[in-house]
Parts: sequence; C-alpha cells; structure tokens
Amino acid sequence: MKFEAPKYTETMMVNDIVRAAHDFGWRVHHDRPAFTGRGWRTALQGDAGFPDLLLLRDGRIAAWECKSATGKVTPLQQSWLDEWAKVPGANVRVVRPDDLESAYKFLAGIEKETP
Repeated sequence: MKFEAPKYTETMMVNDIVRAAHDFGWRVHHDRPAFTGRGWRTALQGDAGFPDLLLLRDGRIAAWECKSATGKVTPLQQSWLDEWAKVPGANVRVVRPDDLESAYKFLAGIEKETP
C-alpha cells in the first residue's frame, strides 16, 4: 500500500497563518464560512471577494488572499487585492503553500516589502 501525505488545504494554511500572526502580535480578521441549508456560505454585507486575512500591527496592514497550490483567484478577489494595493505601505499578496516562508518572515518583521 502506498502512503500519501494529506493534502495541505487552504483552511489548514489560513489556520497556520493566523496562529503565526498571533504569535508575532498581529491583530487578525478572517471571515469563516458556515454550513447552511443552502450549503457553505460566508455571511457578509457589501462586496464579495474580500481577502481571506486582514492583519494589523504597529501601523502596518496586510491584506492576504490564501490559495492552495492550484487554487485560482477570482475576478472579485483580484479587484479587492488591486484596491488594497493602492493603500500606501499595505502588504498585499496571494499566499500559496510555497509562499509561506516569505509570509512568516513578513509577520516576524524580517521581510518588509511585498514580494
């Protein structure tokens, strides 16, 4: 029988980033979906596509969209990222599993610039 490592999901990655962000003193906002009679839904009022994570610490802000290795950014998500990128000093990125080292360095204060 062949062993297969479990898939690293977007949910797992978000949870790992939130834990790391808290370890480094960041305030974190993440909207989690809930299962309803019509399937999984994220309650919101306003415009869809808001980034998965909004992070704040010491006058710095980050807006991150988390995706699996093969996940696609939707047009609505990209439009939010484009607007966030206009905020002076904002760290705006799509974080994939291969980007975690850079993301953690940013949270630790080692990396200041958006990749």
